[in-house]
Amino acid sequence: MTSALAKIKHGIREYWGAVRSFKANARFFLLGSIFTNIGFSAFSLLFNLYLREGGFSEEIIGRILSFGSLGTILMALPSAYILRKAESRKILIVSNFLASLGYFAQAIYLSAPFLMGANLFTGSMLVLTRLISSPFFMRNSSPKERAHLFAFSMAAGVLAGVFGNLLGGYLPHLFQGIGFGEFESLKYSLATDSVIAILGAIPYLFIRENRVEESVSRFPRPSRETRVHLIKLSIPYALIGMGAGLIIPFLNLYFKEVMNATTDQIGIYFAVLQALMVLGFLIGPVLSKKFGLINTIVGTQLISIPFMLILALAPSLPLVVISFWIRGVLMNMSSPIQNLFNMEAVPPENRELANSLTAFSWNGAWTISAFLGGTIIHRYSFNLSFYLTIGLYLASSLVYFFFFRNFEKRRLS
Repeated sequence: MTSALAKIKHGIREYWGAVRSFKANARFFLLGSIFTNIGFSAFSLLFNLYLREGGFSEEIIGRILSFGSLGTILMALPSAYILRKAESRKILIVSNFLASLGYFAQAIYLSAPFLMGANLFTGSMLVLTRLISSPFFMRNSSPKERAHLFAFSMAAGVLAGVFGNLLGGYLPHLFQGIGFGEFESLKYSLATDSVIAILGAIPYLFIRENRVEESVSRFPRPSRETRVHLIKLSIPYALIGMGAGLIIPFLNLYFKEVMNATTDQIGIYFAVLQALMVLGFLIGPVLSKKFGLINTIVGTQLISIPFMLILALAPSLPLVVISFWIRGVLMNMSSPIQNLFNMEAVPPENRELANSLTAFSWNGAWTISAFLGGTIIHRYSFNLSFYLTIGLYLASSLVYFFFFRNFEKRRLS
């Protein structure tokens, strides 16, 4: 017992020491992302419910959501060039403001063609803020605290999601309490969430980064070995994205329509998941030290699959909620480790390209599957989407292990 407590205390001291060593730029980035994630998480929790209350079927909702990922696809590859050419601070401020504005517009005007176009726009803006983080952290950290910075960034974003989901669940009741109907309450809640997200631009104003990039005037051509590695890296991301798009965007509808949960209950379920994911992200670097990067990534994803099967079977609300939490933590806890692996596995001049290609693969597959997922759920059932997702997640984990199982051995040799 004493030995276990000593290890825990040592781990806490190690984390605190790493956090204290974060550079000012990294801290401002983290602070800005917290405000942004609070607003966007609250918006995401309510948006499907708002569309459903507005009379759209799951099939149409899936099509609307797929346009957001289509925007990500269209911007993913050009973003690799933009991120090398433009100043990080300007990219973060402009993309955050425009994405928030796009979300605000979706809360105001309820028309399927308009919502598809607005989602396309917001998706293209959000991809810039997402893809800038990993190269930014690599430049603004040392190897000593880097793994902890990646993990802490994920944890901070998810912790912000906890507050966002709680806020998203609470705001409709607040507006209903002052006399608005359910549809109007959802509408004004979404508008409020968009305004909160704009606050994320304020900390970005204080970022000061002097970048001196080699060959910044041209897009660096990766070597043959790097190109092969990037292709291998993209395939598991495509499989995961394909599986995720079939069911993840519809989990709030699943809880409401299959498990008969209320809006505030759904907000609590998602908020607790986000809180638990914070612990998962912080544990990830510890597991990777013990078992290795690849074993941690593949192992946690495989263990999560049986809990998704429980969601498909839907035996009871308590068991479904517990499985929802465990699955989410296990499936996502290796995300910061995977991002770090992506950055370490390619030369520095190709990191933006690696980020863009993995985002392109994930979102490209997600766009197709979200489009199909709504149709499958509307015409068949949630169960079929769950089963297809399980198969794709299993395939992704096995492919990832097959491609990279010897990578760390080669790196250490």
